[in-house]
Amino acid sequence: GGAICIDHPPAMLGDAESADALRARIDALPAAAVLKEVRALVEHLGEGDASSCRDRCRLVSYASILHGPALRDGLGDLVPAVVRQVAVAGHGMREDMLRALGSLVKHISDESCARALVLQPIASALRASAVHGHEHIGCILALHRALCDVPGLRAEDARAALRDVLGIELAASHVHGQVPPTEAFLPVLRALDVAGTASSEEELKDAVALSLIVIRSSPTPASTTERAAVHTLQAVAEAVAAPSGRYTVAFAAHLAERVLFQTDSLGRHGQQSASLAECRAAFEALPRAVGEARAATPAVSLAGPPPPAHHGSSQGEPAARDVHHHDDLQGGVWDD
Repeated sequence: GGAICIDHPPAMLGDAESADALRARIDALPAAAVLKEVRALVEHLGEGDASSCRDRCRLVSYASILHGPALRDGLGDLVPAVVRQVAVAGHGMREDMLRALGSLVKHISDESCARALVLQPIASALRASAVHGHEHIGCILALHRALCDVPGLRAEDARAALRDVLGIELAASHVHGQVPPTEAFLPVLRALDVAGTASSEEELKDAVALSLIVIRSSPTPASTTERAAVHTLQAVAEAVAAPSGRYTVAFAAHLAERVLFQTDSLGRHGQQSASLAECRAAFEALPRAVGEARAATPAVSLAGPPPPAHHGSSQGEPAARDVHHHDDLQGGVWDD
């Protein structure tokens, strides 16, 4: 006894009373039985109507909060299963599924397993999806959600996810001429925020390259996608100019030259938004700012590797605006 019968969950979860009854059964489950039931819920997550999906997603979240440690052995199966359904779900169901994914990640994973059991499986699904199609966007949003909800996310894990997204999106642009979608900048910004000054020069160069593709391709100034790209450029500038003195003046000058050269024509043709103009000013001043930071930093700290970082803000050097929820694509974080 005690097991939840969910062989046909859409029929059972069409109303609040059914969901409440199942929540009560989850309360009574022994820890050893929880994983089996959560796997069944996840398997049927997208079946039925939006209301049924929402109830099942809430049950997955509830079970994750209540029985997180008991679900740890199944994390490697649960995350890919949810991501597969996020990828194909309609917008209404996708929102609820992403919340369920966030609960699984937040209450079951930790920094020791996040990369292998959470981030890498999502990145694999992203690579396997058709570039910039519906499934591709779903996988990007799933990766962003995971990056936001992994407890104590390590800088090196955030950087691995950053390289995955940048590599996929830059390849799509170079090979297929595809302009990166707005959503691609969500995991990029989050990863930059976590990595801070631990980001390598190559990673920052690629983030700049992806941003410039969008800015030069944007049909109108201050579009949502352009604002996302400008925020990414600003995040790179903040990381490079951070007081740690991690980066060289030559590197700062290289980035500044690249950004100013590739955006110069936009200003001359009246296609430059206020946020892009502000960004250009930051890059114009970047070499000097880096020189001042290095002059104020003891030589011994410049010789070693960057300190480990769990979050950009923990070092007092946030590399990007903290972007936690993809709902912000509707406004807020991208606003000038």
